Amino acid sequence: MNGRLRVSASLLAMLALSACGGDSTGSGGGGGGGGGGAFTSAATVHLTSASYSPSVVNLNKGGVITWTADTNVEHTITPDAPGQAGAWASTGMDASGQTFSHTFNTAGDFAYHCNIHSTMKGVIHVQ
Repeated sequence: MNGRLRVSASLLAMLALSACGGDSTGSGGGGGGGGGGAFTSAATVHLTSASYSPSVVNLNKGGVITWTADTNVEHTITPDAPGQAGAWASTGMDASGQTFSHTFNTAGDFAYHCNIHSTMKGVIHVQ
């Protein structure tokens, strides 16, 4: 009986650990902040009143990110690298439900921010 309990406890621990990963690829809810989860070919980043959610996305080369405004607070999606602004930058998004999408065809790390709210920052890792 004691052996069965040990196996069951180990199985429960493994299941709990696998559930903690969450979905931080942007395709569902939750996530953000950490490593961004598994690499994906499409992701959605939600613009809340004060953040990008998730703030970190792992994307496969050729993948598409769609930013969706969940609030009527105005935000921008502005690349940190000055030379990238013309390639992928949104103008002010100020209506709930408004979207902006971009396809990332080059591998690398792409940091971005909101020009209106200096604490809003995000990064897209493309492989």
